Amino acid sequence: MKRITLAGVLLACMAGACASESLVESAIAKRNYELAFATAKTDVADDSASDYTRMVLAQLYLQGLGVERNPKAAELVLRPLAERGVVEAQFLLAGSLMGQSAEQLKDADSQLDRAKLAAQAAKPAKERPLEREAAEWNYKAAQQGLDRAVHIVATELGNLVSGVPSAERATWFEQGGKPEWAAAVRLGESIASLRQRREALQNLDIEAEIQRQQTAVDCKDENARIIATGLDGAVDGADYLVLQVGKPVNYTLLAGRWREVWTFGACGKSFPVTIAFQADGLGGAKASLAKPAAK
Repeated sequence: MKRITLAGVLLACMAGACASESLVESAIAKRNYELAFATAKTDVADDSASDYTRMVLAQLYLQGLGVERNPKAAELVLRPLAERGVVEAQFLLAGSLMGQSAEQLKDADSQLDRAKLAAQAAKPAKERPLEREAAEWNYKAAQQGLDRAVHIVATELGNLVSGVPSAERATWFEQGGKPEWAAAVRLGESIASLRQRREALQNLDIEAEIQRQQTAVDCKDENARIIATGLDGAVDGADYLVLQVGKPVNYTLLAGRWREVWTFGACGKSFPVTIAFQADGLGGAKASLAKPAAK
């Protein structure tokens, strides 16, 4: 985590922070988190702390080491660093904000409250600032090449319904070390994530339609595979979690209905299947076989 430049270290030493930073490092190495926390908090309070010490204090708050877990306190330490452009702080701030969002969904026993989760799913994007800002800070860190942030962006784009164009998603997947995911999304435009794609193929009606069309072209002994994807019109009632990261990014679709045409291939033949989707408010979607258009 420590990535402080020589110039930064010299500046910290001139400010009298080196001795305290060494003490914090030593305490962490010995797993004396109480001492690390007390030292770091004192330095932050009198504004003598280095960037490294501030980020250590934030991580102690986030992980509940040497102090009770407190994502909000971590946010207060990290936000000035993140706004100044410290990439690691941007990444940690994203974790702090997401932690606060998750805390709001728990019951008195710190377990997930299904009623609160359902209420959250019903909220429009404008009422979900913690989710949006958490995603923004992580995205900014990923844009600057921080591996952990890139991994999170790639994972989220592989699992959540997104308005990010397929070509951009493929680039993120490649950066995140997922070339097979990149190849899958390059089959064509699709809002459904790769996770929803797998789930849709397990839908009994969709599976039956694929088998019916295979039989119709006299192909029974070969498994059909997706060879192309495409959108069948615009998203109806779209509500995206929009990230302001240079250009606006339609990161996660929270509400809306849309249709996609997936082309399957088998036995040298191809056939289309139209699938309808309904966003679930949590980044997922329910898939069903689309009804034929009314004539």
